[in-house]
Amino acid sequence: MNRGTPGHHWLSVRLRGTESNRDAIGARVLVEAGGRTQLREVTTTQGYLAGRSLAQHFGLGPADTIDRLVVHWPSGRQTVLRGLDVDERLVLTEGE
Repeated sequence: MNRGTPGHHWLSVRLRGTESNRDAIGARVLVEAGGRTQLREVTTTQGYLAGRSLAQHFGLGPADTIDRLVVHWPSGRQTVLRGLDVDERLVLTEGE
């Protein structure tokens, strides 16, 4: 069983490209929460004969809000969101 620590939060971000490729491969997602900054890059593999989810998961610890989320799309576009809730699964579409 994968049990988390009570009181700790998370965020999952799934990207959908429109101008960029559909799965947003190569996009970078930056999350600032609780005085910490985390960065993930969307890729499809993680080693030989291994795959990975296209959703980007962030462990936020005790942070109860996301100060800023920035997506750098492969097309060069940028999406910035502020004041998001924690413990959410977001689906972001390029250009919206």
